[in-house]
Amino acid sequence: MLQEELQEGKIEEIPKEQVKWWNPTFLVPKPSGEWRKILEASLLNEEIQPLHFQMNRFKQVRYLLIPNDWAVTLDLKSAFHQLIVYPPHRAYQVLEVHSHHYQYRKMLFGYNHSQIFFTQALTLPFTEIRKRTYIRIINLSDDLPLFPSRQKLAFLPNTAYNKFPEAFRLIKGTAALIERPNFLRIQFREASLYLMRIDSTRTKAVKTQGWT
Repeated sequence: MLQEELQEGKIEEIPKEQVKWWNPTFLVPKPSGEWRKILEASLLNEEIQPLHFQMNRFKQVRYLLIPNDWAVTLDLKSAFHQLIVYPPHRAYQVLEVHSHHYQYRKMLFGYNHSQIFFTQALTLPFTEIRKRTYIRIINLSDDLPLFPSRQKLAFLPNTAYNKFPEAFRLIKGTAALIERPNFLRIQFREASLYLMRIDSTRTKAVKTQGWT
């Protein structure tokens, strides 16, 4: 999994001297039998400026339901990692494997604001999909429930069906365009006292407790 992330450009190796914060990393099983790598960033999240943002929950899905509805769920995991981390802040999102240090170039699971930024990034493509198709759509983190209208789809011309792939390409395409360093820019309080606290907390949390 580590080599795969290196090849995909999600992480990059850096010298130990550049590390500003170490984070423990672990794997959690997914229902599909695959594994998801999680960066345990709870201590880092405590130091990050909080953002107020109302995330969608499953109860919002109930309000979209109509009798005889059918739904499809898309997994947007690959699009999630299209968001690029602001370069000066990558040194805070580091994992250590066999004395090698890797920082995240792309958005990771475990960071407190990852889902917020991902939801905001998809606002534009979702709006376009709603305009171009008869699909009710809601964003639930990296899962995307779609509720096509059976009656309206039955009368769509072939040209309308051809627009579906174009609309969905906007999801990943828009995320890819956000490879500008503008998401994590204001999240860290850049002060010398804060950096000293980071070093102290990092040493206590990682070295003392033996996390790898």
